[in-house]
Amino acid sequence: MRTLREIGNFLGIPQDSPEFGFHQPIGLRLSGDLVKSVSSRQQRTSMRALIGLLSNLPPVTLTAQLRSGTAGTEPYELVIRVNPSDGATISTRIFYALAGQVFGGDVNHGATGGDLRPTQLGPGRWEVTVRRCGISNTGYVILTQSFTIQVARAGPAKPPPTPPLTRPRIEVRKDGPADAVVFTITGSNFLPDQPNSPSGIAIRAVDGVTLQEYPQVFAGSNAIGAIERRWGPLNTLLLPRNAAGLALIHFSATDSRRDPTGVPGNQPFWSNTVTIPL
Repeated sequence: MRTLREIGNFLGIPQDSPEFGFHQPIGLRLSGDLVKSVSSRQQRTSMRALIGLLSNLPPVTLTAQLRSGTAGTEPYELVIRVNPSDGATISTRIFYALAGQVFGGDVNHGATGGDLRPTQLGPGRWEVTVRRCGISNTGYVILTQSFTIQVARAGPAKPPPTPPLTRPRIEVRKDGPADAVVFTITGSNFLPDQPNSPSGIAIRAVDGVTLQEYPQVFAGSNAIGAIERRWGPLNTLLLPRNAAGLALIHFSATDSRRDPTGVPGNQPFWSNTVTIPL
């Protein structure tokens, strides 16, 4: 290179004038501005020094990775990881084309690297191109890397999942002498405002030795689903005993809900079971 025109040709000014402004005349100031990021003021203002700088520029590089995947559903957020570049990088732009129509390219990401999120894509088959322009010791270079992305149209929104049921919980307290024991059953997490009737909260008591079920009793619930019911008196001296000499009564309760995890299905949604030794 000996003349300003040769410097301009080396820098690519006539070949890619949209990068520098259309129909820019080749000049020392414009030539120096193109390598401003890798030069000193003295190198940019002296044609001899500028020629020496250009012959020793490091290469411009481009490595891009599609982080958001080659397929997705609208709105698809485009995420591309781009490497930083040495050398006199002029621009890094991202273009995306659909059915021959090209979009993007208006933002210059420069020489820096990182995850770029330039846009969201709608349905269709997109061709995405990362384009980096710069100047190395061989002259003006254009580097590109392309990806194909298939974006599907979003279907109807799925209803939110049904929240899991909170299982009712009871506690049982016994009072009184052995021949007249009264049990107090308290509980929570039942359906609120239930009547004190067979359509309300059913309380079950089962003999733990014979497994015979006593007649059910019923309770109403308050506004927060809490219950309290007294059951008895019961002469526990007459109850059958197990090998350890103990009589047992198992208490549980349920409302009108059905247990989604029950086997077989459609079973009552029982509370925990409380066993009272006597």
